[in-house]
Amino acid sequence: MIDRWLDVAGRHRGMWMSTVMSEDLRRDPEMDQILQDADSVAAQRMMDALDLRPSDEDASAVRAAIVAYGGLAKAASKQWLVTGALERKQVHTLLVVSLLAIVRDVIPTLATET
Repeated sequence: MIDRWLDVAGRHRGMWMSTVMSEDLRRDPEMDQILQDADSVAAQRMMDALDLRPSDEDASAVRAAIVAYGGLAKAASKQWLVTGALERKQVHTLLVVSLLAIVRDVIPTLATET
C-alpha cells in the first residue's frame, strides 16, 4: 500500500507537489472542502485496507488519527521530492513504522480515552 503510494507520488511528482503544497488551494473554501473530502476518502480506504473497524464511539478519533497520518505522508513526500532531505527508502521506513505505531499504540490509547 505504501509502496504503491510512493510510486504514484514519484511518477506524478509535479502534480502531486503542486496539489499538496499549494496554500492557495486551501484559501478557497470550495477547494479546501474538496481536499478535506479527499483526505476523508483516503482515510476510509486506509482503514478498510487495515481492517480497522472502530466502534461508533471511537470512529471519529480513529479517523482523525489516520487523517493526521496522511498529513505526515504529505510532509514526508515533500522531504523526498522537493528538498531531497530524505531518500524514497527512508520515507518508506518513516511511513511504515509510523503507521504501525499509530495502529498498535495510538489508536488503542485514543479508544481508552473516550
